[in-house]
Amino acid sequence: MKIVAVNPITRTRTDISDLSTSTTYWTVYGLHVRESDGEIRYVGQTKKSMHSRLAEHVAEAQRDKTTHRLKWIRQVISRGEKIAVAALEFAFDQETAYVLEREW
Repeated sequence: MKIVAVNPITRTRTDISDLSTSTTYWTVYGLHVRESDGEIRYVGQTKKSMHSRLAEHVAEAQRDKTTHRLKWIRQVISRGEKIAVAALEFAFDQETAYVLEREW
């Protein structure tokens, strides 16, 4: 079975079939406002599922933290909008994931 990831910004498709059978891979992801044009406001990388990582960001923002990222998440939620997460790149190791994350 062929598995393809679509970059939400460039709409390019990447065959990630090999990643689906790998026990460990890294996802470089972007956070954006769901109801917007998809402009990426934050880029991170994780080995967890993107859904889990998004939930962690939202939970962290609900605590009294003051980073720019967390303030932005709170502002979006206070307007009644939702934060969405999108896969941007995939890597087999964290070093490559760091490089890809910085390129975004």
